[in-house]
Amino acid sequence: MRLNGWQRFGTVLSVAWLFVSSWGYFHELWNHPSGLTTYLPHAAYEWIPDLDATQKAHEDALQNGKDFSNQFVFLKPIFDIYGFIIFIPVPVVVSWFVVYLVLCTFRWVRHGFQT
Repeated sequence: MRLNGWQRFGTVLSVAWLFVSSWGYFHELWNHPSGLTTYLPHAAYEWIPDLDATQKAHEDALQNGKDFSNQFVFLKPIFDIYGFIIFIPVPVVVSWFVVYLVLCTFRWVRHGFQT
């Protein structure tokens, strides 16, 4: 089976998405908090309490004479296989499905006008 130019372009975009999104996913895990925090969905990770960051924030607040709620706990992301699957390959599969659905619908409508 030979791929046309659009299919090759889609394949290149899909592979690029897999590499870039995987890098972004793991970059967020290793460098949390980072600038990507705002852009990556929170459902992509499992969030657990970050007791070290919470303890440090409590100590800093006490040294500065500020009130810091004992109920407040910082969270940090950890790897979640379901979140990874939803964030990395699912957009590729859904995009290919939507593109082919749109193309088939367009061809079906065009065929209706030609008959």
